[in-house]
Amino acid sequence: KYEQAQPGAVKYVVKDWPWNPACNFTLPPAPQTGTGHEASCDASVAVRLARDLSKERVMVDWIFANQERLFEQGRSGAGAQASQAVRQKAAELLGVKDFDREYRAQLAEIRRDVADGSALKVHQTPTFFINGVRIPDGTDLPAQYFDLAIKIELRKSGGKQ
Repeated sequence: KYEQAQPGAVKYVVKDWPWNPACNFTLPPAPQTGTGHEASCDASVAVRLARDLSKERVMVDWIFANQERLFEQGRSGAGAQASQAVRQKAAELLGVKDFDREYRAQLAEIRRDVADGSALKVHQTPTFFINGVRIPDGTDLPAQYFDLAIKIELRKSGGKQ
């Protein structure tokens, strides 16, 4: 809604923070990390690829619609099956033919996001910042509070980024 009302005044940034030590170096190695997130590195790659094709919303919607199934596959020891489901959907939806190659190509950017999050002391998802001000972890703020904070920041900046 802000992009329509004040184009360019608000910049929305999403960073990857997969709960998998294979691509998130801040996490302890498995099994200390826990189970259920084995497909999170693949999901991060799939969403990045979808973003490049303007299909991000469709890929994200599919991941969230299937999140419970993917998580349960990971918890039950079928993490490879969960990863394969994400890879298969990327092939169907995005036309990805060589996911392993795409994975390697995207991995540095995912790790850069993790490094940024680590520098900002991110320890959970989601973590929100508004103009560099962190919303306290574990805060389940209603949408109207985010809306108010954005309006205050826009007033302070005169509507400029």
